[in-house]
Amino acid sequence: MNKLFLALLTICLASASAKADVITKVYDGDTVTTSTGEKIRLACIDAPEIKTNRHGKKDPIKGPASQKWLSELVLGKEVKVERLVKDLYGRTIARLFLEDGAEVNELSVVMGYSVPYMSKYCEWVLPSLSTRSPNK
Repeated sequence: MNKLFLALLTICLASASAKADVITKVYDGDTVTTSTGEKIRLACIDAPEIKTNRHGKKDPIKGPASQKWLSELVLGKEVKVERLVKDLYGRTIARLFLEDGAEVNELSVVMGYSVPYMSKYCEWVLPSLSTRSPNK
């Protein structure tokens, strides 16, 4: 009985953590908002800042380019959101997938619009990506 309950719970949690949403706003190269108002920070990547952050860092050239690329890719489109956890700022940390199954987080690194940002939620990151750096 306990094994059956655990199996059903696992299936329910898995299906609840990955659902489709429409992206209505792209804040920067690694943060978006869904049609439900949920603010999502793309997991395991770090894109250049478009505004000065708390560390005084911004990149007035690469930051807007990263935001533009992400906007062209997901703005107004339905994406699959695989939610991982909430961060200290209340944002959902998640992986995004396009309709064709391509992962937005990984594409951002491959295309040079972000770099890998490793955390305990990033076991899925391909080892080859950890050596890439932005070239845009």
